[in-house]
Amino acid sequence: MRISRMRIITQPLLLLGVIAIIAGCDSKKHQGFLLPAPVISEVRPEAVYYGSTGKIRVNGRNFLSPAAVSFGNVSAPDVTVESSKTMVVTLPLLEPGTYDVTVLIPTFKSVTAPGALRVLFLESPDVTSVQPGDGLTTGGESVDVIGSGFFSGAEVFFGTNAAASVIVKNTTRITVTTPAHEAGVVDVTVRNIDGRQATLAGGFTFIELNIPPTAMLINPSDPSSRVVDLVMTLSDPDNSTADIYVDYSIDAGNTWLTAGEWTGGGPASSGRAALASGACASHTFRWDAFGDLGKLTTTVRLRVIPFDGLDNGAAAETADFTYIAPPILVGVTYDDDTGDGGVSEEDVLVLEFDEPVQLTGGTYGPIVLAGGTGISLPVINDSIGMNACLYDYTPGDTEVALYLGGNPVLKPDGVFDDAVLTMGSPSGFDITYELGDYITGLAVGNAMSLAPVDVAGKTTIAEHLGVLALPGLKISCNAAGTYRVTEADFTSSGIPTGFSSDYLRMFYCGKEVPIEVFDSGDGVWDAGDSLVFYSREYEDYYTDREVYFLVVETGVWGLRVGQVDRTPTGTASAQVDFPRTVRNEGNFNYIGNRPIWDGDPWVGFWLFGSWPDPTLDYDLDLPAVSSSGGNAVVRVGFAGGDRGSLNLPHHAQVFVNGNLYLDLTAPEDFVWFSGQMLWGDPGMWHAYQSGIAESEFPQSEIATGINVVTVRALNTVGWPADVFFINFTEITYNSSYVAYDNSLAFTCARSGDISVTDFVAGDIICWQVTDPDNPLAVTGGVLDGAGTYTFYHSGVNDYLAWSLAATPGPDKIETVIFQDLRDKNNQADYIIITHPDFAGAAATLKAHRESVAGGGYSVKLVNPEAVYNEFDFGRHGPWGIRNFLNYAYHNWQTPRPEFILLVGDATEDCKNGTSATEVSYIPAMKVITQWSAAPCDFPYADVTGTDYKPDYCVGRLPVQHIDNANTIVSKTINYELSANTDTWEKRLLHVSDNADGAGNFPLFNDLLITNYGLPNSPPFTSAHYWVGGNDGDWGTPDQDEANTAKLVNAMNNGALIVTYLGHGMMYAWAYEEIFRDIDVPALTNGDNSSVIIAFNCMNGYFTGADGFIVGIEGLSERFIEHPAGGAVATWSCTGLNYFPDQYVLADRFHYGYFVDGERVLGRITTRAISDLVDTGMWQSVYDIINTYLIFGDPALRIK
Repeated sequence: MRISRMRIITQPLLLLGVIAIIAGCDSKKHQGFLLPAPVISEVRPEAVYYGSTGKIRVNGRNFLSPAAVSFGNVSAPDVTVESSKTMVVTLPLLEPGTYDVTVLIPTFKSVTAPGALRVLFLESPDVTSVQPGDGLTTGGESVDVIGSGFFSGAEVFFGTNAAASVIVKNTTRITVTTPAHEAGVVDVTVRNIDGRQATLAGGFTFIELNIPPTAMLINPSDPSSRVVDLVMTLSDPDNSTADIYVDYSIDAGNTWLTAGEWTGGGPASSGRAALASGACASHTFRWDAFGDLGKLTTTVRLRVIPFDGLDNGAAAETADFTYIAPPILVGVTYDDDTGDGGVSEEDVLVLEFDEPVQLTGGTYGPIVLAGGTGISLPVINDSIGMNACLYDYTPGDTEVALYLGGNPVLKPDGVFDDAVLTMGSPSGFDITYELGDYITGLAVGNAMSLAPVDVAGKTTIAEHLGVLALPGLKISCNAAGTYRVTEADFTSSGIPTGFSSDYLRMFYCGKEVPIEVFDSGDGVWDAGDSLVFYSREYEDYYTDREVYFLVVETGVWGLRVGQVDRTPTGTASAQVDFPRTVRNEGNFNYIGNRPIWDGDPWVGFWLFGSWPDPTLDYDLDLPAVSSSGGNAVVRVGFAGGDRGSLNLPHHAQVFVNGNLYLDLTAPEDFVWFSGQMLWGDPGMWHAYQSGIAESEFPQSEIATGINVVTVRALNTVGWPADVFFINFTEITYNSSYVAYDNSLAFTCARSGDISVTDFVAGDIICWQVTDPDNPLAVTGGVLDGAGTYTFYHSGVNDYLAWSLAATPGPDKIETVIFQDLRDKNNQADYIIITHPDFAGAAATLKAHRESVAGGGYSVKLVNPEAVYNEFDFGRHGPWGIRNFLNYAYHNWQTPRPEFILLVGDATEDCKNGTSATEVSYIPAMKVITQWSAAPCDFPYADVTGTDYKPDYCVGRLPVQHIDNANTIVSKTINYELSANTDTWEKRLLHVSDNADGAGNFPLFNDLLITNYGLPNSPPFTSAHYWVGGNDGDWGTPDQDEANTAKLVNAMNNGALIVTYLGHGMMYAWAYEEIFRDIDVPALTNGDNSSVIIAFNCMNGYFTGADGFIVGIEGLSERFIEHPAGGAVATWSCTGLNYFPDQYVLADRFHYGYFVDGERVLGRITTRAISDLVDTGMWQSVYDIINTYLIFGDPALRIK
C-alpha cells in the first residue's frame, strides 16, 4: 500500500499534536484538576552557539513544578517553571548538533520535541582595531573593539588583564571598560564562549599621567536612587601634606546646577573645599538630589578639579551617571464595595502615579507607599495583613488597580496574576508581585511574601473583555503563517465599514499584535482593502486552531508591523541551506483508550505481519534537497497493537528509497518509548508499547521530489500475526533556499546575504518572524528579474517570504460572541451551556424550569462561544468551560448556581480529522483510569479544590441533532407535568448479570430490594431479572431468568427506576447481550419513561465518532433519545470500572431516594458521589467519580 498524504514543517522541528489529556496510566489529579501531559509548543531560542551555558525558554502547556528538562541524554542543571505555559531552563554544556528537548513533570508524564534545539559553531572572531587606541593606566575608560565574529558572552583582554565590563553590541562591535594596567603597549584579545579567540597585536597603549594630586570618582551603584553615594579617592604621588581642594558642580544636560545637600564631611554648597589628604585619602559624600532635580531624568556630571596648596591646578576630571527619577504616588482611591467606610476586603484599590509605570519589580520595586507621601488611608483593622490581586493594569499606564482579599482573579488563560498587599498600619504598605499558577492560602491574616517579577505585557481581564465588547471578528488559523482579512469579511459579517483603517487592532491571548494594512493609501477601510497578519500554530487534543480577535476601536490607533533594514551588503552568508522536515501523518484510527500511548491518540494505518506483502510505502515529496552534503534523518512514530491480551512482540524495519536504516525489536531501538508490557522479556517491544525511532543517513541518498519511506512488519512470531500502527513518517534534511509555490519559511543562523530563488510572482514580501507576536517587515531586500530575492541576515532568525497576492484567508472568520459572563451581578440557579444549534430546545427547557411546576429556578442560557472567548481567549476546549464555571461559582451573586446542563454532543474526533459526521459541540475532558481513557464531565462539577466532591449537579444532552434535543426536553417536561398515578411509579425493575469473579450481581441487587424497596409503606413492587440460574436466593418476589423479551415487557409496563448491575459494553448489558441498543425501539412506555441507572462498564460512553466506531451510540444515549419511551434520564459509566465501588454508588442512590426522600436527580447523584469519596480516595474511586454522568436534566424531579 502507498500513502501520499503529507505536510511540510518548514522550521523549526517540533513534536506537534501532543494532546492535553491522553492515555497514560500514571495520570493523577492535582488540586481538583485532571493533570494532562505536558505539551511543548516552542523552544526559544531554537539555536544557540557552542559554549553557551545561559538560559533558554520552553513554552507550551500543562507544565508543573518541579520539572526536569533534558537535551538528548544531558540533563539541564536548573529548571524554573514560571507558569503552566512557560519555563526557563539553564543550558548544560552541549556539543554542536541537534538535540531533542524532553520535559518531565511530577506526574511522570513527559513530552519530547525532536530536534527542537540546535547547537551551532560560532564564526571565528577577528579584531581589526580598538577605538580609541590609548588610555590611562588607571583604567575605567570606555573603548570600542572593532572586528567581526563577536558573540554574546565574549571576553576581552588587554594583555593578560580582563576588561572590567564587556558589552557585545553586535557581531562587529564590543564596548568595554579598560582595566588598570601598567604603562605600555599591549595586545587586545577577544575570546568567544566556544574558546576561539583573535588577537590584535599592539592594539592598545596605556599612558600614565604624572601630575600632582588627582581625584577619581566611582559611579553610584544605584542610578535610580534619589540619594546618591559618591566615593572620591584623592591621591598625591609626592605624599604631600598639603590639603587638597575640590571644585565641584552638577552638570544636568548643559545646565550647571547647584548641588543638593551634601553630608559626610562634604561642603555645603558649590565651590572650592579643602580636604585633608596624604599619599591616598578616600572620602564618601552623600548627595540628595531630590530638591533640585525633582522629576528630571538626565545625565549628571560631577566635576572635580584637584589643587595642591600652591594652587598648582591639574586637569579637571569628571564622572557621569544617569539619574532616573522614580514615579511618585499622587493619589489613592478605592471603590468601597463593602460600604464599611474604609479599605477592606472585596474593595478595589486604585494607585495613581504621576507618570506611567512598569511593574517590573527589579526597576523600582517593590513599590513602597510610605507615610511621608501625605496619603491618608482609612484602613479597617490595621493590625492584620490584607491580600490583594492585580485587578486592572496595563504596562505604561499611570494607574494600578488591586482587588483586596477574596479569591484570586482568574485570568482568561487560566493563569492567576497575584499581588500581595501587606498593610501594617494606615501610614503605608508594600506591594510585591508574582505570576504563576493557582495559588491557594490567600486569606486575611495569612499574607504571602512573593518575589517581584516582570508583569510587562500581561493583559488584565478588564482589557480583554473590553476587546470582546468592540465590533470585530474572531479569526481562527490552523497553521503558522501569514493570513489576509478583507473589507468584504467585515461586510459579510454585518460590521459597517468606511472607518479609519488606523482604528483596526488585532489581539492574541489578550495582547495586541501588529498587522499590516493595505488601504489604497486613503486611510479609509473600504471596498478592496485588506490586511495581513502572522499567526502562530497551535494544537492540542481539542483544537488545532489558534485564535485572534480583529476589532475596531474608534480613536485608538492600532499596532502595525515594524521594519528591519536588511539591505544586501554584497557578501554572501556561509549558510547555504537550512533544516526542513516533511511529514506524512495519518489520523484514521483512534487508540486513546490505551493508557500507554503518550501522544496523539489518532494514528494512521495498521500493518499486519500476515499480509502477503506486509509493507506500507509513504511518499514524501521533498522540495529543494541541498547538494551541500551532510546527513538527513528519517523518523517514524509507532503504536503497538495486540490480539486480545497475547502480549505479541513486534519487529519492524524502516527503509528510505530501498535502503534499510532502522531494525526495531527492543525499547533501546527507539529515541522515545512509552508503555507497560504485560509479561515476557522486558528487552522486547511488546503489545501496546509505542515509540518514535529515528536514524541518520547520508543526504546523498535522497533527492528533490518523491522519496519513499517503507515500513515492514517481519512477523517473526508466526501466528497470531504481528500488528502495529504507524502514526507518522518524516524526513528532516538540509534544504536549499528555493521557494515552493511562491513561498518559503526558513531559518538563518550565519550572517551575510541570503538569496531565495524560484519566485514567480513580483509582489514578494519578507517578514522576520523570530518573535511570532512581533513580526518585522524586511526592507531593502531585492527581487531580481530571475525571481531571486536577496537580503542581508544577521543573528539567528526565522523568516517567511511569500507572494502578497497569494496570501490565504483564515480557516474561519466569525463575529465575536460576548455575553459579559464576568459581570458579578449575574445570578442563576441553573446554567444551560447550549450550542446555538440546540438553542430552541434549551429555551423550552429554560421556560419550564423557571415556571413554578418546573421548580421556579432562575436560568441563564450561555453560548459556549462566549465562554471560550471570555475565559480562554477564544480557544475551543474544556478549559474555558471549567474556568467559567469556577468563576461563576465564586463570583456570581448568591444563591450560587446549582445545576449545569451541557446541551450538545462531544466526540473523540474533536478536530473533525476523520470522515466522521459527528460534531464535538461541547467538548468533554479525557480522564485516564486504571483500565482505559474515558470522556469526563466531572471537572465541570468539582471547582472548589481538592476534595473530589462535586459542587455542581452536572448533566449532558449528548445530541447531534435538534430532533433529539427536542425529544429529550419534551420527555422531561411531560414526565414532570404528568399526574402521579401510583401505579407504575411504585414499581422497580432490577436486572442482574450472572455472578462471577467481578461480583455476585444478583445478590447485591437483592440487597437493594430488601433494604430500600420493601421497607416502604406500601412497599414498592420489585421485579428482578438475572442472567443464568443464580438469583441470589434472598426470597425476593418476581425473580426470573432474564431475556430480552421479558425486559422489554417489564419496561413497557412501567418502572420508576431501572437498576442494572453487571458487565456491559457501549451498546449492551452483559456479555450475553440481554439488552442491546437495537432493542430500544421496542420500548413504548411513552410518558412512563424510567430513570435508568447502570452499574457496569461503558454504557455511558458517548464520544464515539464515525471514524472509528461506525454507527454506534452508547446505550444510555439511545435510552434518552428514543421518542416513544425508554428513559427520561440515565446515570451511567463512560469507561471501564471496578464493581465493588460502583455498588456503593448504587446503594447511596437508593438511600438518597428512599431514606433521605430527595427527589431531584442531580442532588441524589452528587450526594452519592460525595458519600463514595468519604469511603476513601483510592484509584478505583477516582475512576468512578470521573466517569459517572447524568444523561438528561440534572434538575429532573423523580416522581
